This record gives sequence, structure tokens and C-alpha cells, in this order.
Amino acid sequence: MQLGYELLKGYKRHLFDHGKRAATVNCYESDAKSFIDFLFKLRPDGSLEGLEDLAAFQDQLEIHQSESQNSIRRKIIGIKSFLRFAIPRATGMASGFDEYPIPARIDGLPDGLDPEDLDALLNAAHRQVPALKGYRDLAILALLSLEGLKVTEIIHLKTSDLVLSPTSGTLFIKGTKSRVITLCQETSSSLSEYRSFGKPFAGANPSLFVGFKGRSAGLTSEGITRHGIKFLLYELGEQCGIHRLNSELLRHFAIDYQLKVLGKSTEDVMAHFGLKQAGNIGRHSILASEEPLRTSSDE
Repeated sequence: MQLGYELLKGYKRHLFDHGKRAATVNCYESDAKSFIDFLFKLRPDGSLEGLEDLAAFQDQLEIHQSESQNSIRRKIIGIKSFLRFAIPRATGMASGFDEYPIPARIDGLPDGLDPEDLDALLNAAHRQVPALKGYRDLAILALLSLEGLKVTEIIHLKTSDLVLSPTSGTLFIKGTKSRVITLCQETSSSLSEYRSFGKPFAGANPSLFVGFKGRSAGLTSEGITRHGIKFLLYELGEQCGIHRLNSELLRHFAIDYQLKVLGKSTEDVMAHFGLKQAGNIGRHSILASEEPLRTSSDE
């Protein structure tokens, strides 16, 4: 059977119709496209013959070591989702790939979040009470998991550092790694919603992100603190069954997202993160023919 690129548009719409957030949809679309690319390298007509094709795709990733085991696991999950959508539409029959085994997750690795994990976290963030906290938490989570900002950079952001247009946004990050970054669409949308909802509450506080205090979630006179973000992540992680969720775990997801979903080069992501050495970005890079040794930090 043939699974052409024309199916990707319908697949994206299918995912959105089932409540997936844009970041998750982009991840799954990227996985599906990479598998279709592989099929066309395998056969001139790009046809899919059976389970052995997905096994060959997984073998290629493992042999070339261009992906960590958790990244391979994520790709298999995404491709199975695509095949579950595409095959019935192409043949009128069930996928037949549901029983294909998903590789085990290595929980010790820092890049262990799946797109489904991120989707759950983003939705949980948006449901926080009061509503202003929900909009704030969603925007902060997007900056951590999609843009790869450090907690220190987020807590020092000012309202004047954010510039939004109808289709995109930029953020001026001050400090030793001072830079202006262009935000992806999901982050821009989250920040736009937060800023629109939060304007009446901002007052004279120049901080981009307001702070909350206590169980009543009353607004504080200062912006969010490092401890506030740490608690925010702990709270969201527990709600979604992701224990010990932290900013470093989300930063690794952001590296993958920038490289593999947005299609940026290693150098572009280094500039986005404000880094002079590739470090963990090199480890994640799909352009590497061999997986680099993992360092303790990408500073």
C-alpha cells in the first residue's frame, strides 16, 4: 500500500480534532514524515509492505545511533499513531500495526518525555485555577519545553521584553547570554493569551510573569520566583504522573523539538539557547552520524 505525503494534512487535522495541542501535533507530523521519507528511500514508489518496514526503520535509527533510545521510542509511538489513522483511509482495513512493540523507556535519561507527556502537561497547566494562573503556567511551560529557556532567564523577563505580532513573537533575553529569539507559534499563542488575560492584573509590576502565594493563589507584589517555577513543575508533574519533573527534563525536550520538529540546525539551536558550544545540543542533533558523548551540562 502507498502512504503519500498528502495524508499528512488530514492527519494533522485529525489530531487537532482529537484535542491535541499544536506542539504535540507538530511532533507527530514530523515522525510520520520521517517514516514516509524512509519508505521512499526503501522503494521508488514509497509503498509500505508490512511490519518489517517499521522494524527496518527502527533498526536504522539504532544502528546509526543518531537518536537516543527514548527518542526512538517517541518516534515509534508517533508513527504508530499515524498508521492507525492512515491505513484505514488508504485500504479500508485496520492498521495491523497496533501490536508492534514500543521500545522501553529508559527513565534515567534526561530526554524521556513523550509528546503525549507534553500534551498532558500543557493541558494540565491551562486548567490551573485561578484562570490567570492557568494562562501563566501554560506560557511558562511553553518557554521551558519548546524554547529551552532556563528558569533564571524566565524569572528575569520583563513585560517590555516581549514583542508579539498576529503571527509570531520575539523575546529579548538579558544577561550573560543576551539575545533576541523568535518564538514558535505555540509559544507565541500561549504568551499572547496570557498577556491579554493578565493585563488588568499587571499593575505597576514590570515582571512578565506575575507571582501567586498560598493556597488561595493570591497575587503577590513581585514576579514569579525560582521556587515558584519549581513548585509549578512539581504540581503539574504529579497531576500527569510524571514524578520529579524539572526544567532540565523540559530543556532536553526543547532541544529535540527545535532540531527535529522545527528543523533548525545545531548552530541555530545553539544561538537560540545562547550557547557557544554544542554540548547536549550536539548529542540530540539528527545531523550527527554518531551520537556524541553525553556531557553533564550544555553550558
